Amino acid sequence: MKKTLLLFLFIGLTLGSQIGTVPIKNKFIKPKIKSKISIEYPKNKISSKINGKSLAEYYIDEKGNVYGIIIINSLGGEFDDAIIEAVREFKYKPAMINNKAIKVKYRLPVHFKSY
Repeated sequence: MKKTLLLFLFIGLTLGSQIGTVPIKNKFIKPKIKSKISIEYPKNKISSKINGKSLAEYYIDEKGNVYGIIIINSLGGEFDDAIIEAVREFKYKPAMINNKAIKVKYRLPVHFKSY
């Protein structure tokens, strides 16, 4: 059944392009950071000398605002708080498809290194 359906779709797409159907090209432009706050190593964790990577996930709306921040990979609460506090202040030029601003989900890796 799957092979028949895929073959049908392939033939249909091929025939469609031969009878004058013009494929629509979606031009996607990634969001670009306009202003950001540095994500600082938590002061009360400096003596612990924790090194590693956290991963934050959030949405950027059609106006470039950030919301829905969650931490996917965590090094601990203080590190999460530092990321969330800074990312809340980020402002973006929004992502675009065909010159229209769109909402996107974004993932930001954050590397913490103690010196």
